[in-house]
Amino acid sequence: MKNNTIKILAIVLSVAAALAIVYLGYSMVSAITVNAIGEPARAEVVGDAPEDALEGFEDFTKGDPAFNLGVNIYGKTIFVDNTAALKATSEKCDKAIQEMRSQAPELRAFKKGSIYVYTNYIWQINWDDVNEEVYMQRQFLSLFLKYYENGDPHQ
Repeated sequence: MKNNTIKILAIVLSVAAALAIVYLGYSMVSAITVNAIGEPARAEVVGDAPEDALEGFEDFTKGDPAFNLGVNIYGKTIFVDNTAALKATSEKCDKAIQEMRSQAPELRAFKKGSIYVYTNYIWQINWDDVNEEVYMQRQFLSLFLKYYENGDPHQ
């Protein structure tokens, strides 16, 4: 009888261990998959952006479809096409980006893999001595970084 109890206990423990391994494996695969491909819903437009989402920058952005906005499932304002918005912002805010890089030479080029560093530096740069055009570019760049991050599926 004692041998049967030990055998049953061993089988139960073996099954429990196997189930735990399967569950952990599934959890790891799920986490890796989400990290690798991102969360698509975050980048999908499900509604219209607020009317005032680009308030003060209408002249800066009007007529450029790269700056079309929407709202994701979390209610956050995002660009319809983050890649197009990044390219257009890189061109339109080139003087502000140059100013940042001149004051912080460690900043890499303004592109997909390095733009979040700009989010940290934009508030550390001294903007007191820049002209109004560069200051407006800086203001738009700050707003761009917010909307870009809202729609980045890997954030």
